[in-house]
Amino acid sequence: MFSLFFAMRGDLMALSRVASLLAEATKRTRMQLSMNWQT
Repeated sequence: MFSLFFAMRGDLMALSRVASLLAEATKRTRMQLSMNWQT
């Protein structure tokens, strides 16, 4: 039971890390796109 709980916790931590990386990547691409549109 405890091992399953910790495994789920690890998956949630990994998912949150991936989500934050995706958010950062989308933010960067959006900034680059806006800069390209301005020029």
